Amino acid sequence: MQVAFYILIVLVLLLFLYFFQQAIIKYFSLASFLAFGTSKIGVYLYFLFFLPGVILHELSHLFSASILGVPTGKLTIFPHKTDEGWSLGQVASAETDILRSSLIGLAPIIVGAASLVFIVSFGLGIKNFADVGRLNYSNWQTIIFIYLMITFTNTMFLSKEDRTSIWAFPSLLVILFLFGRAMGLVGILTAVENLFYQIVSPLILSFSLTVVVDLLFFLPLAVLVEILLKIRA
Repeated sequence: MQVAFYILIVLVLLLFLYFFQQAIIKYFSLASFLAFGTSKIGVYLYFLFFLPGVILHELSHLFSASILGVPTGKLTIFPHKTDEGWSLGQVASAETDILRSSLIGLAPIIVGAASLVFIVSFGLGIKNFADVGRLNYSNWQTIIFIYLMITFTNTMFLSKEDRTSIWAFPSLLVILFLFGRAMGLVGILTAVENLFYQIVSPLILSFSLTVVVDLLFFLPLAVLVEILLKIRA
């Protein structure tokens, strides 16, 4: 049950991160429309600001497809209009089976989450919430790491395939855990559970801190939109 609870926490944090990502996209577009009369400029500003995350996202697709033996085509990292709206990047890949297709779609989530854990644990040296107060926020390295946290997080959920993979991954973990219990693999499960906690605990810490960072990033953007609305009124 504790494993399921940890997975639930990760899911809730992912929901918060997804909410902020969608809100930031919306307010970027709205601020652009109010300031320049078109949302297109907002798309390009969003692309430029989140470029490191866009690159990481698309390279995750590219490398995972290559590792899984799925042929890939042209890599595009530039805003372009599609039938579903704007896309900041794209990697063409051949059709494949459901498993490999899901893993390729899930790759930006895994790589993005791993990058966040690395930034928080090693880049910023945060091992628990108390360490947050000890950071030197005037240090340029700290500023860069916080910037990368924002860009990596807000580019993990851009595609429909990625959003679908988010729900499949924790569900698969729960199914495997329950199956192992039913088969009586208690000894093996103990080792697996310990490994699970070692991975998920820093992930929860990283996601929690990123939710706060996203909130602090979103608030000035929301204030800017309110100011522009009053000017245009």
